[in-house]
Amino acid sequence: MNHDHFFSFRLDLDVDGSDNSFESAHLKARLLPAGSPRRSIWVMDPHIARVERDAQLSIQMEAPALWRFLNPAARGPMGYPTAYEVVPEHNAMSLLSPDDWPQRRAGFTNHMLWVTPYRPDELYAAGLYPSQSRGTDGLPGWTAANRPIESTDIVAWYTLGFHHVVRAEDWPVMPTAWHAFELRPFDLFTRNPALDLPSRP
Repeated sequence: MNHDHFFSFRLDLDVDGSDNSFESAHLKARLLPAGSPRRSIWVMDPHIARVERDAQLSIQMEAPALWRFLNPAARGPMGYPTAYEVVPEHNAMSLLSPDDWPQRRAGFTNHMLWVTPYRPDELYAAGLYPSQSRGTDGLPGWTAANRPIESTDIVAWYTLGFHHVVRAEDWPVMPTAWHAFELRPFDLFTRNPALDLPSRP
C-alpha cells in the first residue's frame, strides 16, 4: 500500500522575452589563505546550460545550487540579467528500479528539473498516453536528442514528489498534505516591491 505521488509542472517562463537561458549556480566552499581571520567561505560558480542534458538536475544537499532562468540580453535596474529562480522545497526521488514498468512510464521522475526548447506539441511530461507508453515518451524521449537550450525559447519542467507511507489517520479521508516550490524574481527590481504597500489599510 505504500506509494508515491509525483507532479510535473510545465513552466513556460519567457523572462523579458522568449530568448532565455538556464543557469545552474553551484555553491562551492573555498579555503582562505593562512593568516586570514576566517578559514573558509562559499562562492557561486555559475554555468549556463548549453544542451538539454546539462539541465537534467536534482536537489543535492551536499552540492547546493541556484536554478535560474534568465534573459542574457535584458538587464534589470541594477545591471544584472533579469531572471526567475526556481526554489525547491520538500521533494523526493523515485525508489523504483529503472527497468520497472511504472518507473519507465514515469521517466520524468528521473530528475527534479528538466529544460527543453519550446515545442507546441510537447505538453505532458509522461507523453500523451502514459499508461500505454513503452517508456520512451515524454521528457526522456524528447531530451534524448540533447537539443540546444541556450538563448532560445525554453520550457522548465519541475518534478515535485513525495513518498506516501500510509497511516491509520489517512482513513477514511486523508488530511491535507502540503508540498510546494517557489518561483522567485531574481534581479528584476531595485528593492523589495512589497515595501510600497500603504502603512494603513
